[in-house]
Amino acid sequence: RVFYTSPFACTRIFQHALPMPVGIDTEVFKSVAGETAKEKSLLFFGRLSPVKRPELFIRAVNMLPEYTVDIFGDVQNGSAEYGAELRKSAGKHIQFHDAVTNREAPQIYFAHEIYVNLTPEGSMDKTVLEAASCGSLVLVTNTSFRGMVPNVCILPGNTETDIKAGIERLSALTEGEKNECRIVLQKMVREQHSLTKLVELLKEQFRPTA
Repeated sequence: RVFYTSPFACTRIFQHALPMPVGIDTEVFKSVAGETAKEKSLLFFGRLSPVKRPELFIRAVNMLPEYTVDIFGDVQNGSAEYGAELRKSAGKHIQFHDAVTNREAPQIYFAHEIYVNLTPEGSMDKTVLEAASCGSLVLVTNTSFRGMVPNVCILPGNTETDIKAGIERLSALTEGEKNECRIVLQKMVREQHSLTKLVELLKEQFRPTA
């Protein structure tokens, strides 16, 4: 058997390939009852490499000085110059932070109203599902998530103007609409991509046959 998560994965073409949940531990990645994220707070989370397109994110949020913006992640080895250029291009309202452990991630997700992920299609970035499970509103360019997340969470294009508009569109939702969106996102993770669901399906695949 070959297992894959993204509908765009190269392994999906094999006859013995099967789609599988990503496997998010929803007992760890969850919202905190009675607490809410700060309004107009944005998060970019993950290694700082061109494939994640942090420079595009920075250009977009440079046009949104009224937002609180946090970028968590380190540059890859040998990319110090790339990291320096990112910091140089960022407005004063954008704060950079070192990479954190998986254990620390849930609180960071939960503390931000909107998580922006610009990874292109071809992979199912688990950070999107972790953030959604923690109650963050997610905003993605990856069309692998189409049909999984509400349409308002899918960016219409890949330019800084598109990203800015997508952020403003999510922010403009009423609090009731935001909560409804969070409920849909968390339900999707629980039912489609939880660690429990993954284990159940793996047990089915490896159950001895008579």
